[in-house]
Amino acid sequence: MEAHSGTQRGSGLEAKAKALFSTLKEQASAKAGKGARLGTISGSRTLASSLPCPGGRGGGCHPTRSGARARSRASGKSKGKVEAKCTRTPATTWPVHRGKFNFPYKIGDILGATDLQKVLDILERTSDPFIQEVALVTLGNSAAYSFNQNAIRELGGLPIIAKLIKMKDPIIREKAYNALNNLGMNAENQGKIKAYISQVCDDTMICCLDSAVQMAGLRLLTNMTVTNHYQHLLSYSFPDFFALLFLGNYFTKIQIMKLLINFIENPARTRELVSCKVPSELIFLFNKEWDREILLNILTLFENINDNIKNEGLALSRKEFSRSSIFFLLKESGCVLKKLKH
Repeated sequence: MEAHSGTQRGSGLEAKAKALFSTLKEQASAKAGKGARLGTISGSRTLASSLPCPGGRGGGCHPTRSGARARSRASGKSKGKVEAKCTRTPATTWPVHRGKFNFPYKIGDILGATDLQKVLDILERTSDPFIQEVALVTLGNSAAYSFNQNAIRELGGLPIIAKLIKMKDPIIREKAYNALNNLGMNAENQGKIKAYISQVCDDTMICCLDSAVQMAGLRLLTNMTVTNHYQHLLSYSFPDFFALLFLGNYFTKIQIMKLLINFIENPARTRELVSCKVPSELIFLFNKEWDREILLNILTLFENINDNIKNEGLALSRKEFSRSSIFFLLKESGCVLKKLKH
């Protein structure tokens, strides 16, 4: 009987999530269609328009091209448990499918300043998506090395690369995020990249759930929040992050938890974090039918948030928080957490 009821709860989860988020997505879609920023509901950004509901494939948001490209999403798919410490995605080199065009360098070439300038000039002038992709991958691979991170910034490369995150082509956006992610290992570069955080946030929520471009955006946001300097720029996205934690697949959940851990490690963000409004159905994150590793990581994440509430003296401040806040979700889920531990 218990197994049967568990199945019913599992099947009902998709329906509840679909009903819960449909209104928010419609409103976000209407605003995004007008070229506006995602709208707000009670001070919080709405869920992005194209996040599919659980059970849907989510799919990649890459359009099909001749000579289909192999798109690796190996990076960011670490299956390690979420640790209570700041996380940073390491600099990574990225493959690309070579097209039939003239490009003066091989993808694996590590370039000096003169050659980097040539690649930046090509990238700035071209409108060919294949050349844009190869140039971005070349720059991203070169930026995996610290000496080139400074060089690309000094050559004015950051705005040239960042301009391409506005492209409709998700493959180009993904490669631009990957390049910025490697460049963001440098503190001075982060000071420049911060200007694009809001746009990266919006695009990461709008693109298809669990897609390569979404993962690339989340990796960039994770690296940009390792220190406390730019975390305040993402505070308005807390509801979206928890929505992705609820809706995303295994790898999206892991990346979102890495991102949230960065905020949890900063006590100054605790009040904002626990004040954010989330649907009551988020309590289904503690459903035993999740993958065991994911469930353990989610429990660890929320235990850390609960510890912050106690350490910051917020436990007795119930009147400050809405009934739909993370604060009350944690209070209501207290018995669930204890039950799951045993």
